[in-house]
Amino acid sequence: MRESSPMRVAYIVEHCHKRGGHERYVAELAQRVALSNNEVHIFSNSFSEVANPKVIWHRVAMFHRPTVVMWLSFIINSTRQILRQKFDIIHSQGPNAILQNVVTNHTTQRARIKKLAGVEDVENRSILRHCHDFLFLKMVCWLEGVIYNPRRKTKIIAVSEGVKRETVKYYGKSPDEIAVIPNGVDLERFHPGNKTLYRRDIRKQWGIGEKEIVLLFVGGDWERKGLECLIRAIPLLKNEPVRLLVVGKWHRQPYYEKIVLGLHLKDKVIFSGASKRVEELYAASDIYILPSLYEACSLSVLEAAATGLPIITTKINGTEEMIVEGKNGYFISRDSEEIAEKVRWLCKSQGLRMQLGEEARHTAEDYSWDKTSQRVLTLYEEIAPKA
Repeated sequence: MRESSPMRVAYIVEHCHKRGGHERYVAELAQRVALSNNEVHIFSNSFSEVANPKVIWHRVAMFHRPTVVMWLSFIINSTRQILRQKFDIIHSQGPNAILQNVVTNHTTQRARIKKLAGVEDVENRSILRHCHDFLFLKMVCWLEGVIYNPRRKTKIIAVSEGVKRETVKYYGKSPDEIAVIPNGVDLERFHPGNKTLYRRDIRKQWGIGEKEIVLLFVGGDWERKGLECLIRAIPLLKNEPVRLLVVGKWHRQPYYEKIVLGLHLKDKVIFSGASKRVEELYAASDIYILPSLYEACSLSVLEAAATGLPIITTKINGTEEMIVEGKNGYFISRDSEEIAEKVRWLCKSQGLRMQLGEEARHTAEDYSWDKTSQRVLTLYEEIAPKA
């Protein structure tokens, strides 16, 4: 252990802030790792919301489109900058770098592609766009294979047991070389006490009645996350006082708005857009629903649980380890009738919603960013070169 010896740690991520997945992961880790007297550097194109002023930012230039050019330019330019200095730990986020001794596998791309192969593509993409996306995915999977190669000594952090299984299955990495360290959640920002602070005002803002039960959906990539089957569950709940609050942005929103209009749900479904104060929207809600086809370790599920909301979700990476059926939530398939059935149970009993929500909060307390950061720091100390 290197308890008394500070380390020089470099994080590589395209953007660093607290609004995304990889972005928030690095921001939360970096500010905590720096508290342990370590010298922390972040190599990214943009940088904000990192609370520790000791964290050193290096701007990495990159093109912003098309995606494949953005990705390649970031890897090339971040590599050039990393080579100019010496670090004990170089921590990348999946296949976004070629020089690292620690990598967090947030999503196994080969597994994700296979899972999503049957999902209907509602976007009419051009031939050029199809070719671009095909090339990009091929290159990402190739770099995954380089990074996760069994002969390479890179230490892999998987954000869930499911992601660990995928890494072993698709790349042959030894399970002993993969540490499972789940994502964390800010237990102060996402707290049951927020309901007292924000619930009434947020509901008033969106015209939600005091006795209405708000079903919450948070995120982008709405095809993968199953928003359509959730919307189609609403007409099956015609005798329940429910409203669906959709938080996030997605370029196919007009398609979903058309579904809402076709089902005569204009007064039942709210598209709030993205929010920098999403904790207030969790506080205004009653049940969190995520009928996703694939996740690695859902941050939104952790946030909902930390806020004290019962969870209704598919059995996917991360949730299968976190949700206990009937204790802190329920599992569903991507089936509107099944979703409606579970929602109906919870609509009938406020006591049941409160009971499951309290248990969800207790579960989330095991996923604090402080605990996640300490586990990552311990891993750094094990593999960093000894002085």
